[in-house]
Amino acid sequence: MQYSGGGLCPSEAVVITGFWRSGTTWLLEALSRSLDAKAVFEPLYPDTTGYSRIPSKHYHGSEEAIGGFMPFAPSHLADGPKLKRHLIRSLTSAVPGVFVRSARFNIRENEGRNYSCYIAALKERLADALRSRVVVKFTRAHLILPSLQSAFDPTVFHIRRDPRAVVESLIRKEWAGWIHDMSLAEYLLAPEDGRSDVFNRWADEIHQCDQQGGVAPVAGYWALAEWYVEEFADGQRVNVSFEELCRDGNEHLNANGHGADIQVSSSTLQGESRTSKKQKTVEDRIYGWSKRLSSGARRTIETVVRRFGMEKLLREVR
Repeated sequence: MQYSGGGLCPSEAVVITGFWRSGTTWLLEALSRSLDAKAVFEPLYPDTTGYSRIPSKHYHGSEEAIGGFMPFAPSHLADGPKLKRHLIRSLTSAVPGVFVRSARFNIRENEGRNYSCYIAALKERLADALRSRVVVKFTRAHLILPSLQSAFDPTVFHIRRDPRAVVESLIRKEWAGWIHDMSLAEYLLAPEDGRSDVFNRWADEIHQCDQQGGVAPVAGYWALAEWYVEEFADGQRVNVSFEELCRDGNEHLNANGHGADIQVSSSTLQGESRTSKKQKTVEDRIYGWSKRLSSGARRTIETVVRRFGMEKLLREVR
């Protein structure tokens, strides 16, 4: 096992994966607070130091839509040494930059700590350096999750949310402009890194989503990314339901036997992440999308999800 210069081990990291707007930041902050851990935020963002050349090498679609690009590693990381080195840095909190550390600022604010003065900020940086656990969250790791598990075997929580809630939330976010300019074929068929061998079976359906436009491509992206995790990752051991987590908290977090040493208080999970801000009731967090999503968009999402055989993740709406 490889170690970072700070002596942290990748296999001891806690990894959170999930599609955008599925609760990944919420869970990152809750686990980081509970474990007094270093939070690492989105190290697969395309502009991240040490990673930026990887998406630019394989993705050749629109400049805006590169924000949604996911790297691919079919079964191991030996063929992608640059990606492997970046993941080691990510799992040991060795990736530089303010962006990957941004979740730590919200955690401090939620705890009522003020680090505006230099001495207090310096003390916090020293305390952070001494923390021995790392919690990393990815929204772009679906297609490397099997390899990540095989190479490092960290504790993984893959959080899933009803795709109608995911898409409804995404279309309201200014930072998610890539969903309006994306081509599902450019994400899953065009890159020459082996992914087309996996997704070519869905080629007709992928092109159909792109031709349909609107919410169809992003719904298809959600469905195929989750299908890949279902098909190739150790999904039964890592899957977590956003909806059940909202209701049952720590009990659901440990339901499948993984992360049994991690205890998260119900009050910690009741809070909102920095990417949500507005405090909501449990019912609104789970079903609020149904009041905002148009009937046409809802039908499109449901049709696309069924097209790719992932309808079991559509929750019954109350």
